[in-house]
Parts: sequence; C-alpha cells; structure tokens
Amino acid sequence: MNSYAVRTVVLASLLTACAKSDQPAVAAKDSATPAAPAPVVAPAPDTATKAKLDSATSGVVVPKAPNSAAKGPPPSGPSTLVGVYTNEQANRGKQVYAASCRSCHSPTSHTGQVFADWWQNKRLSELYNFIATQMPKNDPGTLAPEDVADVVAYLLKMNEMPTGSAELYPDTDSLKKFWIDTKHAK
Repeated sequence: MNSYAVRTVVLASLLTACAKSDQPAVAAKDSATPAAPAPVVAPAPDTATKAKLDSATSGVVVPKAPNSAAKGPPPSGPSTLVGVYTNEQANRGKQVYAASCRSCHSPTSHTGQVFADWWQNKRLSELYNFIATQMPKNDPGTLAPEDVADVVAYLLKMNEMPTGSAELYPDTDSLKKFWIDTKHAK
C-alpha cells in the first residue's frame, strides 16, 4: 500500500475506535498537554487506492451503489409509498438503530440522495436481507428478524415515506413485492 492508503486505513481505524468509545479523536503535543479536538476529514481515495483499501481492511460485504438503480422504469408491484410500516414500528427501529447502528452510521448516511443512490428501485427485501446478514458491522447477522424489520421501518421513516396500518413482516419473502421509491417521498 502507498502512504496515502496507509494514512486512510489508520484514519478509518481511529474513527472506528472513536465511534466505539464515544470519545473524540485528539492528538497530543506532549503527554501532559492534549490538543483540542479537531474535525478529521479524509480526502476520497482514487479508484485504485479504494480497491486496495477494500481488500486490505474489510471482510464485510457492502453492496456497490448501482449506477442505474434510479434509471429506467420502476419495478412492478406496490412501492414503499403505499405505507408499508407503522409509526410504532419505526419508533422501535429508532431504538434498535441507536443501540446497534449509530456507533458506525450517522443518520445522514441513510437518508436523502445517499439512500436513493443505494436503494432506489430495489426490492425492500434486498434492504432487509442486507441488514439481516451484514449488520451490525461488528457482529453481522446477530439482529433478531423483528429488530431488522423495525430498523427498515425506521430507515423508511427517516426518508419520509408514509406510514401505513400494518407493520413490515420480518422475512424476506413477504417484502419482495414492495420496491423502494425515494423519488416521490414527502
């Protein structure tokens, strides 16, 4: 790895450690005088460096943001805009998110254009399955199916999709009929 990749790996490790400890990253000038916390911003790695980092630093499979997810006609069947979760379910999901997800993910990483780039026009079952098998990052696949459905409901709520009268059922097969529509969520 080149020095840029090494710095990026070190920065990612530092940020992960800070997220787990809820302590800000601080650099000390000497052992007696800590420096004031400063925001840490890493430049985005180029494609070759990113590929090296991905292979060197992670065993977690993260789906690639599809370039064409939002292009073309929407899938058949009802979308998430018909109200596929309840407010109560989303509130439970918010609690699970706070306990299991927030240490690695900020809400902004799951809303707006970022969420749309990953999930627009995909089946709701794909989002459910990804969370069920790949999350939380530090212990993948350990969330109960009901907790996964609650987190999915919370993500839909954060993306301003309407509530409905029935909760999401916690299994992949029941969610295959719905597709994620972020274009018209208000």
